[in-house]
Order: sequence, then C-alpha cells, then structure tokens
Amino acid sequence: MKRGFMDRNAEYLPDELLLARRKVFAKNFSEMDLQAAVIYGDVAYADELQFLTNLGPYWSNAVAIIYPDGNLEFVTGLSARVDFWVSMISGVGTEKIIAAGPNLSKKVVATLAERFPQKGNIGMTGAYFPNEMMQSMIKEGFTPIFYQKEIAEQQRFRDEAYQKMLLKGITLMNPVLEKVINDSKCENMSRTMTLANIEYACRTAGAMDTLILHGDENLIFDRTIQSDFQKQPWTLYVQIQYLGEWFCVARNMKDQWSDHVIDFRNKLLKKIKPGLQIMNWEEDGYQIRICDQILSDHIHYQNSEKANIKSDQILNLRIVDPLNGILIEDMIQVRENQSELLTTI
Repeated sequence: MKRGFMDRNAEYLPDELLLARRKVFAKNFSEMDLQAAVIYGDVAYADELQFLTNLGPYWSNAVAIIYPDGNLEFVTGLSARVDFWVSMISGVGTEKIIAAGPNLSKKVVATLAERFPQKGNIGMTGAYFPNEMMQSMIKEGFTPIFYQKEIAEQQRFRDEAYQKMLLKGITLMNPVLEKVINDSKCENMSRTMTLANIEYACRTAGAMDTLILHGDENLIFDRTIQSDFQKQPWTLYVQIQYLGEWFCVARNMKDQWSDHVIDFRNKLLKKIKPGLQIMNWEEDGYQIRICDQILSDHIHYQNSEKANIKSDQILNLRIVDPLNGILIEDMIQVRENQSELLTTI
C-alpha cells in the first residue's frame, strides 16, 4: 500500500472548525490540571492527530502540542522542507511548525520545557504513545497523564464537515469501483490484476489512501495472494480515505454467489431507523454488525458503548453468511423511514 498526497478542502474543513474541535478536546484540561496535551501520530495510525489538525504524517511521525485555548504547535519527524505542506493542510502558520527529524521525542520535551518552565501535568493522546517520549517527559519533571477517552468520544460525534467529505468521497468512488469490479468479472481477471486496477483507479479518482484486501471462503483476509483463481468465490474488501475520512465496501466476486445476502441487506435497510439500540445481532442465519465509524487503514472500527442511532447518521453495515463464507459491507445513511444505501456497487 502506498499513500497518496494528503490534501485539504478548506470549504468543508475551515480553520475555524479545526479550532472548534480542539477547543472541545481541551475543555477538561482545567479539571485535570493539564498544561497541554501531546497528540501523537505516525505512519501506522494517526486518526486522533488528523481529526484535530488534518495532519496525517504518512511517511513518518508527528506530534501536536495542544494548549487550553485550542491553539497548537507541531513538532514533526519530517524535514523542514515540507513545513509549507504541513501548514497548507492544517492551517497552522509555519512559525508554529518545528521540524525535528529523527529527534522527535527530544524536541517535544524541549518545547514543553521552554513553554512550561514550572513543569506540571501533560496529557498524552493517541492510539499508542512512545515510551521514550513519556520517559523523557518524566525525566524533565513533567507528569504525563493519559488523555484518550475524551478524543474517543469526540470522534464519534458527526459534524457537518465529516458528512460532507464522506459523502463526496463515496460519490466519487462509487462509479470507479463499479466499473473495475464489472470489468474484472467480464474479463475474468485474476485477483492480482483486480486489486491492482482498483488501486490505480481509486488513486486516479482522488483517493488519498487505500487498503485493498482479498478474502477466501473462510473470510480470512490478506494483501498477498497465494491462489490467483478468479472462479473461486472470494471477497474483495476496499477501504478508501478521502480528505481524511474513511469508508469501505466489500463484495463477493463470484457472480450470483451473494445475491441472497444482497436481497437480505435490502430488506434490512427498512429496519435500520432512528432510535435503534442494537449494533450486533443474528437474524435468519446472518451475522449483522452496524458500526459508528471507520478509523484508519488498520480496519479499526469504533462503536459507542450504547447504541442510539440518529437520523442522517452515516454508518457502516456488515452482513456475514457464515455457512457460505460470504461477507458484504456497505456505508449507509439513516433516514426516518429506512436507511439509504450509499455504496451502490
């Protein structure tokens, strides 16, 4: 998987909205006596960092030091020559971007020490946090405190920018995926060629990151291909990032093999309405899972502890037929009378 150039749509994601997200994130600083919070992200996982700043350091790592007023400074593992790019996608002036190269932990702690000579508590945010950075904070006299629950709850909130960017991405990619999948079936393409064509077509259409997997009859997914026979039932799984938001679709690639699952999905959409309280259940032999949000290329799904589906909410719907080894996955939007299918492939 190769990442593409990250971009920003300032119409959908203006500076004011990113600042508003950070202010919500920082609202409990005073209660926890935090001087600031350090948000870490890297090539493997940067969802929290990207949500708050729109920066995904996709070939390295980076930190945002967020202050109580929502303003920030970047310390990046990138070189200074890409400071302008970081500024462009985040809206942060280059004077607030510190290029640390391989000395990220050292520079983060030095920056904190300069800003807070009196030391104090510093929040740590991210799916994981470098132990070296945490130990360096302690050695410098700071008290690191995990500050993760707040951002996890905030990411489940759907603001208008999320919906606009996600819907635009799905609209762009629907015809692209449909054409490649149809061509693959008509021309009896190998799995290798199908996956390569999807990668190329999505990138050409504007996808900024992709994860493309294939699954066997046991629904075990991988990137590498051991058996390249198209006629065997196999599942195509495509996850796409557009302007910072992820969506996915999964289809069985054998003609008519999954028609009964598609029919069941279409009937199920009539039952998924505002107020639904359940996210995982079994019905008529099918396993059903509804997910609040897709995060990152690690197929990380995030759900609220208690479901309370709302009108216009965008969700991920997965249906599995375990008896026949079939999995389909779609993005849907909840309406008053029934849900609308967004991934119309």
